[in-house]
Amino acid sequence: MSRHPWFALFFVILAVSTIIVSGCKDDDPISSNPTDNDHAEAEGLILRLNGVSIVTVDSGVVTGEIEIGLGEETDLIRTRFIDPDGDEFVPSVDHHRISIVIADTSIAEYEQHTGEAWDFHIIGKQAGETSVVIGVLHGDHLDFRTPVIPIHVEQEPVGLIFVNPATHDTVRVNAGTVTGAVNVPNNSTVNFNVQFVDQSGGFFTPEVEEGHSLGWVIGDTTIVSGSQPGSEPWTLAMQGRSAGQTTIVLRLLHNGHSDYSTPQLPVTVP
Repeated sequence: MSRHPWFALFFVILAVSTIIVSGCKDDDPISSNPTDNDHAEAEGLILRLNGVSIVTVDSGVVTGEIEIGLGEETDLIRTRFIDPDGDEFVPSVDHHRISIVIADTSIAEYEQHTGEAWDFHIIGKQAGETSVVIGVLHGDHLDFRTPVIPIHVEQEPVGLIFVNPATHDTVRVNAGTVTGAVNVPNNSTVNFNVQFVDQSGGFFTPEVEEGHSLGWVIGDTTIVSGSQPGSEPWTLAMQGRSAGQTTIVLRLLHNGHSDYSTPQLPVTVP
């Protein structure tokens, strides 16, 4: 029995439609796995440390910075790129690789371990400020490059010295161990200078311009009290008020919160 011409035409149209749909699926630039994408174009970036976003790049604007202590290495910093639809992805390592360029490698450097194709660590080598530019290399050219991302390497105190410059009497705090005692004559005022000790054993005073200041807590202020000369941010004036013994805890404050506290230091007013 003969078939109607429209019936044959139906199968021709169906076959052509199937080929077109199949071809479009193969050329889809967005992979079904958004974390391993060979064709998506990066328009932004997110850096995460321990699951927390520390840096974002959106429309060429950088928010955040990488912070690391002197002589320390960050945990793994994970890099995720953002495509035009706002989805996160990393390019296929078959055709792409990460580019990491640090402006001053005397201040910080990066390190990658096996299997960390798009992730990295930052090592703090010297206190100061530098920056990093992160890109996607495709062959010998960059498909994407961030603006400069700030890196801040900070000296973090592990101890301090508390010195009477007139008598050179010194209280030392090293890894929680206290050596020496604070002596303040009754009815007298003694100025003590503070210097912090960093991870490498060097002495330093933090930058006041970055929000650092000296804090203290005295156990019994009827025995001794403390005040600070306005022009001397790392000097503490202690006034002997009555004979006895008490304690003082010294703190390094950063924008009002404590970055470091000593154990209780013994104070004697003879």
